[in-house]
Amino acid sequence: AAFSITTICMFPSEHGRDGTPEASEPAVMPEPAPVVSAASTSLTEITTVEKLRAFLEATRGTSLVAWRCHFDRANNKRASKSDLYKALDELGHKGNDIPVLWEALDADGCGEFTLQDIDEGQADIWQHFVDWCKRSFAGSAHLMHKVGGEPQAVDLSKARFCQGIRNQGWDRENESLLFDALDVNRRSKLSVEEFGWLDVEIKRLHRKMEAKQQALVAEAWQDRQKKKARALAAEFRRHLLKRYGSYIRAWRVALSPNDGPSLTKKQFMKACARQGWNAN
Repeated sequence: AAFSITTICMFPSEHGRDGTPEASEPAVMPEPAPVVSAASTSLTEITTVEKLRAFLEATRGTSLVAWRCHFDRANNKRASKSDLYKALDELGHKGNDIPVLWEALDADGCGEFTLQDIDEGQADIWQHFVDWCKRSFAGSAHLMHKVGGEPQAVDLSKARFCQGIRNQGWDRENESLLFDALDVNRRSKLSVEEFGWLDVEIKRLHRKMEAKQQALVAEAWQDRQKKKARALAAEFRRHLLKRYGSYIRAWRVALSPNDGPSLTKKQFMKACARQGWNAN
């Protein structure tokens, strides 16, 4: 990295050359992302996805129950092309239109699709429930204890589950639908096994919070370093003016006596040492 007299004169500081505070540049706000309307989706794609949704409702009652029991039992929140083939085979779909259906579901070419791509309303219900569970319980065992109403609750019937989550503060209805979506093993009862996804979600949330905290610490450290650099630069300029009267004379006499246009870091450090500047 090169260092020149321009660097000295133009080094950013909290004050201008006349001693008055410099006005900060206005922040540049990112442009909003373009809004994509439903009308931009082709009729073929809408028809294909609508047929899938109708098929899921006909076979499993709702898109959410079909999604949880056949597409995404582990609550990974996404499914692949192989998941699509497997799920439709389990549901007895014998058509040869799966490649066309896949093209509709994978319109962005990412190789995955979500419940949101099939049924936004059902996806919102499930996401609200997942978020509520993360806020309300420390994990699957804690949920079983609180919803079951006793420390050693092993299984939850549908009636017990529906009443239990209402007692714990769930107020968005659809309790019966949620039970059916959780009952991926089709046992008509829920155990801690059916809530294993909650432990994964909470670990993921903790990692996200830790990463955010680390980012805040790193950002604060960088801010302190920038302030320190600005203060040192201002002090260095004052030192040059006091000792040499002008930046040009300081450059030619002290920093670059051979009138070189720039200095390397090593040359700059040696020049500072020669004139007794020892600020760290």
